[in-house]
Amino acid sequence: PNPIFTLGADDPEMRRVREILEEEKLPYVLAEHGGERVTVRTAYIAEHVGYLATSCSVYFVECKVDGIVPYRILDHHNPGDPGYDLPASESWRASSLGQLCTLLDREPEHSDLVLAAMDHNFPAAYRGEVPGVTSDEVLSLRIQENAQQSGLSITKFSALVGLLQQTIEKKCTDKTNMVQLGESPVLDMRDFDTGLVYSPTYLALQVALVKTNIAALLTTANSTKDKAKKIILTGCGTSSNVEAFFKEFGPLIGLS
Repeated sequence: PNPIFTLGADDPEMRRVREILEEEKLPYVLAEHGGERVTVRTAYIAEHVGYLATSCSVYFVECKVDGIVPYRILDHHNPGDPGYDLPASESWRASSLGQLCTLLDREPEHSDLVLAAMDHNFPAAYRGEVPGVTSDEVLSLRIQENAQQSGLSITKFSALVGLLQQTIEKKCTDKTNMVQLGESPVLDMRDFDTGLVYSPTYLALQVALVKTNIAALLTTANSTKDKAKKIILTGCGTSSNVEAFFKEFGPLIGLS
């Protein structure tokens, strides 16, 4: 059957996937929800609007369309995805971009390897755990993309990252700001105003946490309409931190 690729939310990796499909002259559609292209929050609840013929082999790239059974999934974000359990050292094989290029028997450019490393596991890539990719390359790409996403110049975004690094380092000197999660403590920043998810402060704080090698608890919201704030664990958390967050800390404070 003829292949057709269904693409999830817009981000640097997905833009590169789209570019390659166009170069290879392969058909694709953009997953939709509510009549608009999906976002990170709606990518896995996309709606079937009739463009996916039953005679096609449908490939899901970081999305899921209601009512469609895919021929193949190219993803690494959820349990069961082909790249989900792969370590940072195998970022290329893990990433959706790498999975696509392998499928097409296409050799990656160096910039593709940097992009895959940043997307699959930014903290580990920054620590130098991806062969052939440097910390500076990964950090530079992340800052470039986050600056564009936040509407700031690279200079202003980098300055914001620097200010937030200072805030993190100052907070870490006070042990009352630390919360034990599993085998190691994390920084409690639930009282810090991060703004909405993907706000400039939120994005810069993610980078600052990685640069300081700290995991932190944050409070944020998806939109101004959301009455309920959400608490997340982010930064350089260990598997022990993550497990304790979901199994112990979350239930203790009533997270659903």
